[in-house]
Amino acid sequence: MAPVENTSADINVSNTTNARGNVILFDASKNEHFGIHENYKQFHHLIRGSWTVDVNKDELSSSQLQGVTILVLAGPQEMFSEGEFDAIKKFMESGGSVFVMLSEGGEKSSKTNVNFLLEEFGIMINNGKYLFEASCL
Repeated sequence: MAPVENTSADINVSNTTNARGNVILFDASKNEHFGIHENYKQFHHLIRGSWTVDVNKDELSSSQLQGVTILVLAGPQEMFSEGEFDAIKKFMESGGSVFVMLSEGGEKSSKTNVNFLLEEFGIMINNGKYLFEASCL
């Protein structure tokens, strides 16, 4: 199995659901734009006590995704392999969730190929900016 850094001790999370609790795996194998230790301190505070947070530093595989509840792709800046996409698809088909983030400019400026995976599920991140309107009823 590839190296995985368990940051539970760093953020004081406990296991409540099963042997490892709810598990969030942050992928750090693609030179991610958003780092778990740099950008998610408030998030850690919100989830501690009910989630285990792990960091993957090697190519994603089905064995690494075993027991994971949510896979976070926090601004990948490198290409995924076909094997990684297959592992992520199997993970999703078995009930796992994936949270994908990219910075402004989307896939083109990040030099990643994550849309290849997303398009299979009817989703695409374009290369422009998004503006959201909120309306109240």
